[in-house]
Amino acid sequence: MLKLRYILVFLLGFIIENSFSQDYHARDSMLQIAESKHDTLKIKALNNIASFYSRIDLDSVLSYSKEALDSSKKINYKRGMAQAYSNIGMVYNGKGDYSQATKNFFLCIKLREETNDKKGLAIVYSRIADVFMKSHKVDVAIQYERKSLKLSTELKSQSGLAFSYNNLGNMYLQQKMMDSCLIYFEKSLKIKKTLNDPGTVATTLGNMSSAYVIKGQLKEALKYILDAIKILEDNNLKHNLSGNYHNLGTIYTELKNYKAAAIYLNKSMELDLKTRAKAKLAEDYLQLSFLHEKMQDYKNALEYNRKYTEMRDSVLNEDSNQQLAEMETKYQTDKKEKENLLLQTQNQLSRETIRQQNIMSYFTIGGFIIVSIAGLFVYRSYRQKQKANIEILAQKQTIELKQKEILDSIRYAKRIQQSLLPTEKYIDKNINGSVKNNL
Repeated sequence: MLKLRYILVFLLGFIIENSFSQDYHARDSMLQIAESKHDTLKIKALNNIASFYSRIDLDSVLSYSKEALDSSKKINYKRGMAQAYSNIGMVYNGKGDYSQATKNFFLCIKLREETNDKKGLAIVYSRIADVFMKSHKVDVAIQYERKSLKLSTELKSQSGLAFSYNNLGNMYLQQKMMDSCLIYFEKSLKIKKTLNDPGTVATTLGNMSSAYVIKGQLKEALKYILDAIKILEDNNLKHNLSGNYHNLGTIYTELKNYKAAAIYLNKSMELDLKTRAKAKLAEDYLQLSFLHEKMQDYKNALEYNRKYTEMRDSVLNEDSNQQLAEMETKYQTDKKEKENLLLQTQNQLSRETIRQQNIMSYFTIGGFIIVSIAGLFVYRSYRQKQKANIEILAQKQTIELKQKEILDSIRYAKRIQQSLLPTEKYIDKNINGSVKNNL
């Protein structure tokens, strides 16, 4: 059985957006611009610094991207938000949180569609394809990579085409569609050779070597991996040498060139020790154990197997600790979100209670005002009626007084009249008596 462990490199189309080179002088310049008060320049600088750290420190990428995102939201700078979401998605992709990666990439897609940023869309389509690739949804990954390829074709972007061809080659390689994968690798390689980018040329050559390994054509695989290593060594591109040394060592092992296999597997191990790449070291130890077993050097085979087991356990423990830390962080975040939600609910209830109390107060005050106004009108009416009654009573009294005065005057006049006129008795006595005497 072919015990070959090789590294496939899936290039995220335009990994460093805006062609931001991993050069520390460029980073320092970006840091100075990030201090600028000019909002858009500051946001672009923050996003570019995040891109700088993409292969160095994912936590720094996340920190700078979130700062860029917050600043972009304040001024509704959609392009800044889109790039920040893209970088944040790349971080979660690197950490294996594919749900969060997909969420951020789709937010980026929405904004880039709104701003008609075709170049940016080509980038994020390629990045989200990588997520689906790692999630073993290769068919979906191919759909998004073809979207990226289509946009790169429209834009006549040779670098975009080269990256998409390489990525499609890796996807078909994973599906064991060897003829298709080699066609796309060849297309990618042809373009890359015109771009004066030796690192990416070496990447595709290494991927082609892996394809020929799977096909069982080890001599063809050897040819391509040697070409890749030569380019990397000539251009002092050490960051990809380790994986290629490891792959070359495994090919030599299968070709039974054990001496050459030991040389390159040890080179790979030395580089991985320097960079403290524990997962890669575990693979180196395992392959060296297998090599020494083939050489019937069982003592070293057992020793390397022991080292492999220890390193594997260390990696697993680190992964477990990281997962626990991430779970704790997630728990605390969820807890805080729930507390905030509860506080918001309480605030909402308080606001609703206050609103209802205010409404009741308004009704009470309104009712009091209405009752007061009504009472005022009633009181005013009562006062007017009382005043009218007093006036009527006064007039009545005045009339009665005048009537009394008139009656008193009449009685007084009558008394005077009676005192001046003779009485009937007097008339009768004197006048009637006189008449009788005359007769």
